[in-house]
Amino acid sequence: MTTQTGKTPPAPGEYDPHGDIKKIVGILAALAIFIIILYAYIIPLQGGFVSSTSIRSEDLLGADPRFEEQLPIQEVDLGASGRSIFIAFVMLTHILFANLHLGGAWILLSLIILYFISSKERYGHLGRSMALFNVILFSAGATFAAAGVLFFISLYPTFATQGFHIYWWPLLVEAILFGIEILFVYALWFAWGKVSAAWHIFLGIGYALSIYFQTFAIDTFVSGMLTPGAATITWGEPGLLGMPWADYLQWWFNPTLWPLQFHRVAAAISFFGFLIAFLAMLHFRDRTDPPSKKYWDWAGSFG
Repeated sequence: MTTQTGKTPPAPGEYDPHGDIKKIVGILAALAIFIIILYAYIIPLQGGFVSSTSIRSEDLLGADPRFEEQLPIQEVDLGASGRSIFIAFVMLTHILFANLHLGGAWILLSLIILYFISSKERYGHLGRSMALFNVILFSAGATFAAAGVLFFISLYPTFATQGFHIYWWPLLVEAILFGIEILFVYALWFAWGKVSAAWHIFLGIGYALSIYFQTFAIDTFVSGMLTPGAATITWGEPGLLGMPWADYLQWWFNPTLWPLQFHRVAAAISFFGFLIAFLAMLHFRDRTDPPSKKYWDWAGSFG
């Protein structure tokens, strides 16, 4: 028996992955249509592309661009050390999750490729477990990331103002990649075993690349705090660029950007491999049946 398209329908009780593929394509198409309508019609209609500098150009003519007046922000009574300790706790916790997420994405991609090349179930089993683990990591780590941004703004308003002025565009790219990363990691987990090998590899590659470039975008900020690309900050430029383009490039592509980026990727993969080995060791000690002990012994050696 065949359908009108000439394909054999799935047997009763057999899963048909074509419906999920159509749903994924439909969601992506709807999202693309929404973005097109948003940027082509809604935002221009509301004057969204007109910068605030252009709107208040007459008021800014006599303003001092050095921001000599204090912003009306209420001080948080924690003291200098208290604020630093608070930020250190939140951001170091976030960095722990973020680096595990970065390393886990690339190890997960390697497991997907090895599984479909070798057809060995142990790669698929470990890959599926890692996909779920990465979803949990992302959900917890994203909470600390959002909280860290809010705490930076509230506890260090001057630093936040300067940081957003210099790194607005990398942070915007990072936020967009954050959403793309959500799409890939959740689609990979929920579609695991339900779509073709090509879709698994596509989602794995998209997930790994999105988190790699997201890390690169935030590393422009992090490395800029280590080795600033310029001695002064330019204020008062009109239009969408708050600084001259050459100044932006000096701040973003500072001397420690690439060393930090490659160090973070290599360290994150090593860190996640250590975590796999550690958890596999615990499972190996708990298991009593030989097949399970053999599997976790292999998982530990893989980590």
